[in-house]
Amino acid sequence: MRTLYKAYSRVILQREWIRTFIFAGLTREGINTRYLEKLRERIFRPVMREICAAYDIPAPTTRAEQEAELELIWSLHASIFYIGMRQWVYGFPVPKDLDAHIEHQVDAFLNGMPAVLKKMAPVAKGKRVVPTS
Repeated sequence: MRTLYKAYSRVILQREWIRTFIFAGLTREGINTRYLEKLRERIFRPVMREICAAYDIPAPTTRAEQEAELELIWSLHASIFYIGMRQWVYGFPVPKDLDAHIEHQVDAFLNGMPAVLKKMAPVAKGKRVVPTS
């Protein structure tokens, strides 16, 4: 994931890409919707399946559970995309060492995911585990 998001950031965190993507979203032309659907299917879903398999976490049993899991990876993705927003839309400073920053974000995501997914995992009779802490 580190390699993926570092390479991805080199493409999407460019001024033209960020500004075009935001403008297209505001005009509701549909390019953003198609792009984001492909992102969900080609990256988000496979990543979530791999994380669940790696930590022996049961797959979601309902669409609502699946969507809740996907929201977690949306958070990682959005945090990386927002670096471009800060720079090219708001004119705010961004991390100087982008690769190191992305590595930290991915590490935080991967290190936190097993605990969160285990709390969210379906258990007997479709009930979810209620966190005790």
